[in-house]
Amino acid sequence: MDDFAELEISLSSTNGTRCQAKMRFRPANSPSEIRVGTGDNGSAAESIELGNLGDRELEPEAYARKLTQAMFASPTLAQGLSEALAVCAADSSTLRIRLWIEADNSPLHDICWEMLRNPRDDTRLACGERILFSRGLSTLSARPLSLKAPEDARALLVAANPDGLAGYKMAPIEAQTELDRAQTNLGELSATRRLPDGKARRATYDDIFAELGEEVDILYLVCHGTTGANESWLWLEEADGRLKRVPAGDFVARMRGLRAYPELVVLISCKSAGGKSGPTWRALGPKLVKAGIPAVLAMQGNFSMESEALFLPHFFQALREHGQADLALSYARSFIAERHDWWMPVLFSHLRDNRVFGRSNPLAAASLKVQPFEPETVYIPGGNFWMGTDDEKAPAYEKPRHAVELPPYRIGKYPVTNRQYAEFIKQAKRIAPPEMGWSGQNPPAGKLEHPVQGLSWYEAKEYCGWLSTKTGRVYRLPSEAEWEKAARGEDGRRYPWGETWDAARCASPGASSAVNALPAQSKYGCHDMVGNIREWCLSLWGQNRNAPDPAYCYPWAQDGRNDPDANKLVRRAVRGAGDSDASESQTCYARNSYAPDKAGPPGKRHGLRVVMEIN
Repeated sequence: MDDFAELEISLSSTNGTRCQAKMRFRPANSPSEIRVGTGDNGSAAESIELGNLGDRELEPEAYARKLTQAMFASPTLAQGLSEALAVCAADSSTLRIRLWIEADNSPLHDICWEMLRNPRDDTRLACGERILFSRGLSTLSARPLSLKAPEDARALLVAANPDGLAGYKMAPIEAQTELDRAQTNLGELSATRRLPDGKARRATYDDIFAELGEEVDILYLVCHGTTGANESWLWLEEADGRLKRVPAGDFVARMRGLRAYPELVVLISCKSAGGKSGPTWRALGPKLVKAGIPAVLAMQGNFSMESEALFLPHFFQALREHGQADLALSYARSFIAERHDWWMPVLFSHLRDNRVFGRSNPLAAASLKVQPFEPETVYIPGGNFWMGTDDEKAPAYEKPRHAVELPPYRIGKYPVTNRQYAEFIKQAKRIAPPEMGWSGQNPPAGKLEHPVQGLSWYEAKEYCGWLSTKTGRVYRLPSEAEWEKAARGEDGRRYPWGETWDAARCASPGASSAVNALPAQSKYGCHDMVGNIREWCLSLWGQNRNAPDPAYCYPWAQDGRNDPDANKLVRRAVRGAGDSDASESQTCYARNSYAPDKAGPPGKRHGLRVVMEIN
């Protein structure tokens, strides 16, 4: 159950401008429908004569007035809406209005139902957060939803600006500006890919579907669109930049062949929900929902860039908070309510609750409040990444390059510092061992923000246990896979920043540095993944220092190799590199090990970076 009541309005054409309407109402937190209006259980059909509504773009106020008068001229429908709103007011629930048009090719799809108003007070039904409005469509191919948290969603951002638009009197699209804006609008999603990508690939039909084949949760498409009497088109690019008009039917047919569908498609494309030049039911937006896409946000007309810039940040902000597309749409529409095209965004959906995201995990927030002694962490989304390498010069135990799937987690933005470890020494009443290089129980002067070093694996583990007790959160050492993903991202980089060595990104050889002395290295914002300090991992290595036991070679798996209680004779994996390690060898996939009861060799003493579990 939830705090949303449901009012379903079903429409079916009869002839000309006449149609039949039915209402069904289910109050919030109720499994049963109740009677509203005067029909039999609220389901008796009422006849509506729509007549000539006029031009919605040139005369939006007159259009809205005529549509509202025609729709609610029936006392049954007017009373039904009034009673549904009264029930919602009494129990402080939100009314979700879903409009269903039964025939796929009905001219009723062309009507701008988003302009409907409450006949009692003339307020818009599609603006605000107490009444939600969407168009429901049945589907030919529904598939189960994963309902990922927004921070785990993967997005594909596409902006097409083909050559030759001026010849068709179309404005150019500033592709990189649109992609940057889309990236900002989407906020903290786990991964976004872009077309064009700034390299060789453009916003081509084939490249779009190559990316969609990698499983995408959100497709965000910016391009010109046109409709005609028999088809609508997307104006995409060829590989050489020339214009390629793709029929909506072809786009939808190829979408049906995907292994997994996006859960939300956002079409920043004129007339993607229909327009004056062609029937709405032939437009791309409704066609995608009919094909099986759960929800599509599309535009019924020429939605202005100015309105887009106001509307979309609020839409995605709300969507990240609660995951419900119709609620996000109503909220965002209120920010463009005074603009001429406020009514153009349309939500088509075959979902009862219009939920496209699951609940966000509070521990997945970009900025997590921590206590003064607690290490700052960054969020690493769940999903696949490339682990290992196929480099012929790499040792066999770093091969092959293979995909590994991990759940989401948080990892230390920096290695644990002397300042943070000193709090553990003090509160847990521990003795700082000589390998740490401290002055008795005090860190070296001027090095409070340097990484703590000279720790055995067991001392690093004990610190994590103490930190968990003090904070109420679950801290531990990272597995090798967790460390490597945080260092190189999903795309298998050689170094945290890319494929080419950059000495300026690491601590200078021969001495450690403060953990925040240099810019972040990895795409997630982690510092010192290479250089400064070697870091203990949870994962087992084996008893042979020169190569891991066969059980701990690749492919990596959750197969017992992260046992925190294994025999003390089994070496533990070490990742990262100390300040005296050779530079070019400091790859993200480099593996090493050490005896867990030792603190590392002189010049390469070991430290740690924590992982926080969030599930």
